Amino acid sequence: MINQLKAIFPAWTAALKTPELEAEARRQWLQGLLENRIDSEEKIRAGLARCRSHNSPFLPSIGQFVEWCNEVSENAAGLPSESAAYRAFSSVISAPSYAKDWTAHHPAVFWVYSQISTFDWMHMTAKEMQKEFSGLWVEARKMARDGFNFSSCLPKPEDVEAPETPKPCDPKAAEEARRNMFGMFGMEPPSTRDTTLAEDLTDRSWAQ
Repeated sequence: MINQLKAIFPAWTAALKTPELEAEARRQWLQGLLENRIDSEEKIRAGLARCRSHNSPFLPSIGQFVEWCNEVSENAAGLPSESAAYRAFSSVISAPSYAKDWTAHHPAVFWVYSQISTFDWMHMTAKEMQKEFSGLWVEARKMARDGFNFSSCLPKPEDVEAPETPKPCDPKAAEEARRNMFGMFGMEPPSTRDTTLAEDLTDRSWAQ
């Protein structure tokens, strides 16, 4: 790999003028790759491919090369860009609870949402929300590189809140509530028959 990097970036040879400097550079690169789990040929090939399209004769930093290597894992997981993911997040979190459809977006978006309570999300300013999302998206990218299955985090259909259906009024409960209301004022409630008759007479007086 080092020989390929030297061929892609000619400034490497000019910067490392002694065998000792080149040997130290090789050690640092090896340590950096191992610390960041760049341990597969697929990831190395992805990083080298980005190097060949990099418009500079100078070698990128180890951190930049690691990012390029990891892109292959993120692409394999179908992870959207952070901006696209945040737009999806914003559209769902602003919807009523019964209308939130996380399945319409990458499951990593729901994973981010699930890391903080809905109450806390809804009480953030737009700036605070975007900052929290960005930090969690960095974690999601790392998890994607490690092959995490975000689909396992999606809520099950039975966990999704459905809109409450109004319950029919219980006549007995309604009558009890009516009696209690009159009782609060020390009055006896009129009978249902008397109330109906009074309403009927009122309607007739208006008709005349």
